[in-house]
Amino acid sequence: MALIAVQQCTEGGDSDVVLTQAQTSDTFAWSPSLFIYIQNDHGSPTTITVTDTVGTINDPIYGDVVKGTTSVTVATTKSGMIGPFKSNAFKSSEGLLTITTSNFNTGVFVAGINF
Repeated sequence: MALIAVQQCTEGGDSDVVLTQAQTSDTFAWSPSLFIYIQNDHGSPTTITVTDTVGTINDPIYGDVVKGTTSVTVATTKSGMIGPFKSNAFKSSEGLLTITTSNFNTGVFVAGINF
C-alpha cells in the first residue's frame, strides 16, 4: 500500500498531474474535495473501489444516512474519475481514504486531486 501525495488543482487549471502506478491498495489524505483520477493503459477494464469506513453517518438535515462502498470501472485505454468524497464515511481514523485496484501494477495509474 502506498500513500500518494494529493495534488491541488487551482481555478486556473493544472497541466502537470503526476500519475502513480496503482498498487493493490493505495491511500490518499482525505478531504471533502478529493477526486481520484484513473488512467487505464492496461489491456482490460479496471475497477477502482473505495470502501466506506463508517456504514452510517448522521447528517444535520437528513438524519442517519447509510453509506456504502463505491466504485468506478474504467475501460481499456480510457481515463476516469471518482469523487468527491464529501462524507466522513470514507475517511479512516488516520484521516486517509483508501482505494483498491483490480488490475494493479499493470498499466493502471492514479492521482489524487483536490479541486
